[in-house]
Amino acid sequence: MVEIWSNTDFPYMCLKDKIRTSTFRKAINKIVKHGDTVLDVGAGSGILSFFAAEAGAKLVYSVEIDHLLAESLRKSIEANNLTKVIKVIEGDILKVPLPKKVDVLIAEIIETGLLDELQLPAINSLYQKGVIDNHSRLIPQKYRTFLQLVYSNNKYYGYKILAPKHEWPFYSNDRAGWYKSAIKLVSNLVEIVTSEFNNGIVQESIDKDVIFTLSKNSKINGLKISGQIFLTESLKLNSTNALNGDKIIAIQPIIAKSKVKLNIKYRMGGGLNSLKIKLLDFS
Repeated sequence: MVEIWSNTDFPYMCLKDKIRTSTFRKAINKIVKHGDTVLDVGAGSGILSFFAAEAGAKLVYSVEIDHLLAESLRKSIEANNLTKVIKVIEGDILKVPLPKKVDVLIAEIIETGLLDELQLPAINSLYQKGVIDNHSRLIPQKYRTFLQLVYSNNKYYGYKILAPKHEWPFYSNDRAGWYKSAIKLVSNLVEIVTSEFNNGIVQESIDKDVIFTLSKNSKINGLKISGQIFLTESLKLNSTNALNGDKIIAIQPIIAKSKVKLNIKYRMGGGLNSLKIKLLDFS
């Protein structure tokens, strides 16, 4: 396969996202203890590995699949005189050789609803291999996924665009030159699943009937997916500029006045292609 682009932009966005990165730093300082062995999955720029070393980790394994990012990370580690503490493992977390056991797992391969990134497959694989167990400390600890019905005119530059929409918070800044989406929330917010990472292997497949309630007669043509990340019990993140942005998925247009029932199926880590939405009933 010929690589036509290298995914180096998004890790830099994560680095620049002060809310995301500073909150992870607080969590790492709280969870990592002096002398710990830490595994950082999807290390990217390496900033979370640096925080782990700063917190007192004896050894940090930084796993990164992208060759250019892995090479850049090695240079950054050397530039910060941390070659004795941080070791880069280049490759797929599901396939590369890993340490037998770690005290702390940092896994920030999170994407809204845990759909597109391999957060759950990676964590489950690490449990299966014994790299982590129920005594390991994980950052983050859990993820809550929410659904809400919306209506959008879907119009961009005079055309209806029905592609999935990723509504990052910074898109709402009119002065920054972003095209403003016209999206109206029309139902209650429903939590579809809470994924607990600390208690062993987590179910990856979702198949649920979900009932939404409406406050008035409404047009509906979309489903919003959002999430909440618990880094610790007290440190949590919703949508930030580079983490967990809301998704808007086009669905069959209807008009309803009180309730809508959908069947939602998807596999965490399976991507949006695994998401199936079926209209069961509405009134």
